[in-house]
Amino acid sequence: MLGTALHYLGDQSNARRHLEHMLSSYVAPTSQQQHIDITRYHFDQLVTGRGALARILWLQGFPDQAMRMAQNNVENARARDQTSLCTALDLACMIVLEVADLATTERYVTMLLERSAKVVLGIYQAFGHSFEGELLIKRGDVAAGVQRLRAGLDELREASYVLRSPGLLGTLAEGLARIGQVAEGLMAIDDALAQCERTDERWNMTELLRVKGELLLLEGAPEAKVAAEHHYQLGLEWARRQGALFWELRCASSLARLLRDQSRSAMRRQSSSRSTTGLPKGSTRPISKRQKRFSTLSDSPDMGRCGHSRWIARSGHARPGDRSSTEENLHSKIGGQQLSKLYGRWSDPASAGTMV
Repeated sequence: MLGTALHYLGDQSNARRHLEHMLSSYVAPTSQQQHIDITRYHFDQLVTGRGALARILWLQGFPDQAMRMAQNNVENARARDQTSLCTALDLACMIVLEVADLATTERYVTMLLERSAKVVLGIYQAFGHSFEGELLIKRGDVAAGVQRLRAGLDELREASYVLRSPGLLGTLAEGLARIGQVAEGLMAIDDALAQCERTDERWNMTELLRVKGELLLLEGAPEAKVAAEHHYQLGLEWARRQGALFWELRCASSLARLLRDQSRSAMRRQSSSRSTTGLPKGSTRPISKRQKRFSTLSDSPDMGRCGHSRWIARSGHARPGDRSSTEENLHSKIGGQQLSKLYGRWSDPASAGTMV
């Protein structure tokens, strides 16, 4: 329970340490004792611990290992009770959605809705409907996805369940923006950030701040680019403090695109100035080295919109102690060569620890 709480608070390193310790010392209970434990804690300790650890591994930059753990957790939970299986499916859906395994997502969501309906687990029904909405959005049926996601959020509100609502509101905000409802999207993302302030649920603060920056750019208000960059930079600070490499890469990609566009605009202005006067105007803002570097980074196919998840997914299969696999690829290809130059600092590759 402590490890899961720390995960939602955003302390991924300590959350992982507690969860790994719990799982390594876990003693399987008898059937009677397992029933007592579920009655006491309302969930299966082993299934919940594995599911939470899988999410942490995903955030820390180990997508292959996170997927394996989440999928194994679902398979093992099949032999347990229906509540345990719903817990495993719920936690796994968040991972398979983010790594864009849409076929597995559809299978898990269908199973979650079917099993939770049999045992009248309303919370899991609400999350299942929310996952359905996210899946529709990812497949391009954005309007239907927004409608379904709103229904899931309404079910959670009716049940007075607020945990994980900010993340769903962030997805809703993006969906609303994609169908032209930017103002409504900004209201949704502001609601998400306000909930984080009230509840201290910080594990996805970077993503929420990134979404806010994207919507500010779409709104196009005066100083929108300045405000968006501020949100991206703040998001990167949160990701670094939490050791959430997945969020950091996604936020860095958004910042890279912004600075690339600013660089190109400045280059066009300078070119236009030289063609008419032969000399740059005194008011022309010079292109910074940082903008040029970000322009190079954002032009990379690995760092395009949503490209970070596809790149992570194909970056290799991690094995315990294998520093040339996923973790090493992430830090050497993006962190060591480019991002460390852009930001002046990067999390130490050794800080992620060895994989379990």
